[in-house]
Amino acid sequence: MERVIHPIGQGAFYSEQFENFTIVYDCGEWRKTRKAQQVVDRSFSFGSEIDILFISHFDFDHISLIPILKQNCQIKLCILPVINNIEKIIITNIYKALGKEDLATLVTNPKDFFGPTTKIIYIDILNNNQIIENLEIDGVLRKRRIDSLIDEEYIPSGTELSFSEIDWVFVPYNIEHTERRNELINTIKKHNLIIRFFSTEYNVYIENEIDEIRKVYSSLHGGINSNSMYLYSGPAKKDVSGFISILEFYYKKFFQCEYRTGCVYTGDGKLFEVKKIYKNYWHTVGTIQLPHHGSGKNFDYKFFSSQKERYIFFASFGNNNSYGHPSKDVIINIHNNNSDFFPVSETVATEFVEVIRNNF
Repeated sequence: MERVIHPIGQGAFYSEQFENFTIVYDCGEWRKTRKAQQVVDRSFSFGSEIDILFISHFDFDHISLIPILKQNCQIKLCILPVINNIEKIIITNIYKALGKEDLATLVTNPKDFFGPTTKIIYIDILNNNQIIENLEIDGVLRKRRIDSLIDEEYIPSGTELSFSEIDWVFVPYNIEHTERRNELINTIKKHNLIIRFFSTEYNVYIENEIDEIRKVYSSLHGGINSNSMYLYSGPAKKDVSGFISILEFYYKKFFQCEYRTGCVYTGDGKLFEVKKIYKNYWHTVGTIQLPHHGSGKNFDYKFFSSQKERYIFFASFGNNNSYGHPSKDVIINIHNNNSDFFPVSETVATEFVEVIRNNF
């Protein structure tokens, strides 16, 4: 398998290509630049099949390039997070105000956006206060075969998704952070966008208030979506000694890291949650996406429990972003704890590739 952290800039675009199976996690960039579009264009040959597209959440920098991916590739299955109905209306109206009707459709009706040949699966919301209690049901992990999923089915967070070709699983968790939704709603109120904004029937009102709505969008540091769907991708077996991970960075600079070949994708979530959520898989995790482009607010400075743990962290960010991503303090903390950080920007040379081989 080849895991690629594409040089998309201030956004997210990650893929894993097995011999006969391909997944993508997020596909977007904050300005939807021509350079970013070219990255998506060249990543897959025209007409290629994407077996699963995972969407972490609906902020622009994580979904803006999905229309291009859809145009170039056949997306067989899209797995996306359920979001609160009020939040869905707000996000949709913001995208309409920004002139992004296609993204508004993606949020409100994914089936219409992708078309009849794409199966849609929803991951139910899990409040961050319920994480530990909902890891298992009656002591048994939830398990589903990918080919058994039913179109427009809702499945619980933490369901282990597998396919027949290899002993590899995908485990999505849709975590809701209510404080971010409260920030969104309070910001709307501060801009005097009254309750009609929360209705699906006020398109004329939205057009009249377009400038204020755009101000709301630009003023939100945390984005417009409070959810973030994490994803574990890694070996299903407890004994993973047969897997070897080889990393490529900055034009074929190699080093080898054995056994810990699992990866956790975090979207714009929070790092302190992932060890709790993926406690049953943590012995396989070696690669981790830094949440929110390496923001210090989403990092956990108590993450490392011992100097013996070694992880590979990566973050996608724009070279000239105005947010200070990635945080220098985060990078220092990683290096001080026997781990490595790989910065992936819009510079082509920063593409990060992890080749995972079954050594049996």
